[in-house]
Amino acid sequence: MNKNMICPLFKLQTKEKSPKVVCFHWSGGNANSFKHWIKKFKNENIELYSVTWKGGDLTCESVSEVIRLVADEMINLSDILDKNSNVFFFGHSLGGLIAFELAKHLENLGFDNIKHLIVSAVKSPKELSGENVNPNVPKRHKHKDEELFDYIVSIGGLPSGVHPDFLKFALSDIKKDYKIFETYSFDDSLKCINCGLTTFGGINDSSVYPSYLVDWNQYTYGPYYNRLFGKIDNNEANHFYLLEDALRDEVIEMVFKIVKSGSTTTYSSSPSDYRRERVLSNYPFKVLTQK
Repeated sequence: MNKNMICPLFKLQTKEKSPKVVCFHWSGGNANSFKHWIKKFKNENIELYSVTWKGGDLTCESVSEVIRLVADEMINLSDILDKNSNVFFFGHSLGGLIAFELAKHLENLGFDNIKHLIVSAVKSPKELSGENVNPNVPKRHKHKDEELFDYIVSIGGLPSGVHPDFLKFALSDIKKDYKIFETYSFDDSLKCINCGLTTFGGINDSSVYPSYLVDWNQYTYGPYYNRLFGKIDNNEANHFYLLEDALRDEVIEMVFKIVKSGSTTTYSSSPSDYRRERVLSNYPFKVLTQK
């Protein structure tokens, strides 16, 4: 393999202990998808990494293959999982699913320094698995280019300043990512992560309605939170809300606050055995109650 999957966007040059934020991009994204985050985290001495599963001779075709390769690189070729580091994962859409499965895999291997997972604009694993085997649910990776282009534009996937031809050029690459997404099957033999979990979403997301996000509260033994961005009934805060000029800084600031809060609380019981009513005084928003 001649392509690193983990790309440092900002890395301290000293041995100073610092939180590490690892970001996972969406379908059609790449290692530079989080370049706008660098300034904020650099100013706060928080290391920032971006994970990608494309480029070079990488030919990942499934979530499990991505997890295997990224985990191997993260464990053997980087210091991200150094025992003195607090690690935070953020993933948007497909990246959220991959971040969850990777966190679960690493915890199962004994790594306990992943302190919090933020999944953005993605349905829960069980919901996705159900849709993937449902013949009545559209499979985007099988769509014609024109149809897929129109769909991506409709959910906010053409940010201001990006020429439509750029998106059209990337459609074959986007279809490969959608295939990874739409062939995913959830293995519930190891369902939950131990660390805390937060869901982010755009309040007007037409592909992942905000009501879907709270299903994620079943996938953590730690505290669960939910945060929606934008205002109802306007043209912002769709699926790609984090790329919108009006919301980008707000999203970055919220991730920063979560990292600074630490969010280290975990629980040993199953999610159904307790009610998540405790509010962390230094956490940026309220803990949701488990039903």
